[in-house]
Amino acid sequence: PPGALGLLAVPYWNGVATPYWDGSATGITLGWAGSHGREHLTSNGVYTSATLAPAQQAALDQIEKALKEAGFGAQAERKVASLAAHWRGRTADAAETVERIVRDAFRVSGERAGLQLLVFDGGVEVRSDSITKGHAALHMMTRYPTATPAYVGDDMTDEDAFAALTAADQD
Repeated sequence: PPGALGLLAVPYWNGVATPYWDGSATGITLGWAGSHGREHLTSNGVYTSATLAPAQQAALDQIEKALKEAGFGAQAERKVASLAAHWRGRTADAAETVERIVRDAFRVSGERAGLQLLVFDGGVEVRSDSITKGHAALHMMTRYPTATPAYVGDDMTDEDAFAALTAADQD
């Protein structure tokens, strides 16, 4: 099938670098599947994942529990190897409280467990520092060496992937 794992893109990106401006033109992407570092969608539609160390899992559980106990459980997005706490659309006081809860819980066990804390526009993420989005990008480039990589990211949690792709491009 076309692309990586059946991904097919017929792009039309508009913006400053577009050679032909057409405000009504659109593109399409089929087969897109988002992942957050440790998980991988296989070609048969099954997710595989590396497991977290028990101390990392316990630290993420504690952070999620602290958010729930403070009434901010709905702000928590639990992923395979991380937890994001979102505050978009919340008051400034609520945003500060969510960030404080996560930072306090992170200080108790997250740092010792080998987790890292990243603030992004609209939230904070606590994730494993042993496998990042950069590692995932390099893994995919190694597994599919003839494919042209493309990475889409929108905040600080994506910077390691951009760095990895830039370094690989310079090799």
